[in-house]
Amino acid sequence: MKRRASKFTFKVLPFTVILSIFAMSPVISGDGLAQPRGGDCRRCHAGPEARKRGLVDIYGRIASYRFPHTPVIQGNCTICHRVSTSPSRRFGAAAGGTKTIKGPGGLRRRYIPVAADKAGSTYRVDLTIEDERGRVIGKAGFDLDPRSVSSSLKDDGREPRATDVKVVGVKQAVFIESVIDWKTDKAATSYIEYGPRDAVVLERSPAPQVYSKEHRAVLKGLKAEVYRFRVVSTDIFGNRGVSKEYILDARKPRRLREKRNPGGGLEKPSLRAEDFVKVPATGLIHLLVRTRRPSRAVVRVSEAGAPAAGPGAAAGGHGATGSRSRYVQIDACLKCHSDGVSHPVAVRSDGRKTRIPPNLPTIEHGLLTCVTCHYPHGGDARHFSRLDKNRDLCVECHIGEPFM
Repeated sequence: MKRRASKFTFKVLPFTVILSIFAMSPVISGDGLAQPRGGDCRRCHAGPEARKRGLVDIYGRIASYRFPHTPVIQGNCTICHRVSTSPSRRFGAAAGGTKTIKGPGGLRRRYIPVAADKAGSTYRVDLTIEDERGRVIGKAGFDLDPRSVSSSLKDDGREPRATDVKVVGVKQAVFIESVIDWKTDKAATSYIEYGPRDAVVLERSPAPQVYSKEHRAVLKGLKAEVYRFRVVSTDIFGNRGVSKEYILDARKPRRLREKRNPGGGLEKPSLRAEDFVKVPATGLIHLLVRTRRPSRAVVRVSEAGAPAAGPGAAAGGHGATGSRSRYVQIDACLKCHSDGVSHPVAVRSDGRKTRIPPNLPTIEHGLLTCVTCHYPHGGDARHFSRLDKNRDLCVECHIGEPFM
């Protein structure tokens, strides 16, 4: 069986792809964080050892796929798998690997957590500025040594407060969508919790990985009913604030016409040590990005010079990776893929015309995720679809008109 899968793989995949897959050599460092290159992920997750541990031979499965996922080919496991819960590792790049942080558009000033403040590490930080149409209008790079960062932010102990909360509009797309804007009185990462008036469990919009004072959320997959919502904000230090509740009436969706920034020249960002600040409360270093016009900042961080893993680190394992969590099945996907490209996620099926069958995975409270319809590591169909996306996948959940 194993030999047959290997022959099939070489017929379908380019030789360079095969080499890339089998050249992957992740590591588990001394602090328990799985690294994608130069180590032992394969030691536990491939071949007989995986089966011995009761794990899936994921590398064998990937080798048989016709279309493997790009991060898998590159060996960037930590793009999706976050195996450390310490604050200093949530946004820091993996040793020997890279991390990309893509912020929301429409901002002039934002703080972006780029690295852990730890001795013996250095980072390469590459900044790209995009306009509202996704065109690159500026680039800059900097070799960051945490010891060169002298500025720090002090925790004021005050929770962020949401102001100027307004429903921009409700529109009819594939499903009903609503756009909500708001501000916070201090830089924060912020999201919307929402649900029908009588809902016990609230849905949540994606939370960006940057801290700013201006915010926008697009709520997808709404129904023609009245919703209640509130704003949840967390500042750089971890202080959390929750707003009062607001009302969103989605019963009469209409077409929205939003003004787009036509652009107007290039940005000339420059990165210096002065643009980075330490946050002792979390052990992170943030980059302050300022632009002349509303734009999106994309930061790519590569770490070098990390302390070597201690003896026996790989054998000790790394604990839970959160493979069934919202982070892995939704938030990690949104780092590279735009939200709402096709079907809304983080929604539940509770109507007579829809239901999510047991063969399609969901997360807590039955929420639909990207992984509900797509295999995460690759597949034999384009877009890694679990079923034929032209019809079969739709009718698995949509059991009423116009699908049936």
